[in-house]
Amino acid sequence: MIIDCNMHWLPPELLTNDELMEEYLNQVPRAYGDIAYTRMIPGTDIKEVVIEKPAGCINLNFGPETIDPEDRIKVMSERTPGIYLRSVNRWFLFMVRKLKDSLERSVNAA
Repeated sequence: MIIDCNMHWLPPELLTNDELMEEYLNQVPRAYGDIAYTRMIPGTDIKEVVIEKPAGCINLNFGPETIDPEDRIKVMSERTPGIYLRSVNRWFLFMVRKLKDSLERSVNAA
């Protein structure tokens, strides 16, 4: 399993908050051939996000194990470490802003 080094930017509630997920998927620049959708991981009841480019060619898929910090650490401790580089898309940076806003709300509420 490859865990993208930027997955820590995604808020853990992305896969459970339908409104946030809709905002995230609407940021994907479909004019350039990117396709994004959610589906259930085959054979499970776990939701994942799938990014395709071109259609039918999955470039990235991620579920709770790549977003949730505790799950990521568990998966990383079970695997051989590696370094993988990906480009950062504008729509991915949208989620960085969402996470920053979420963290600010948490800090201010404390």
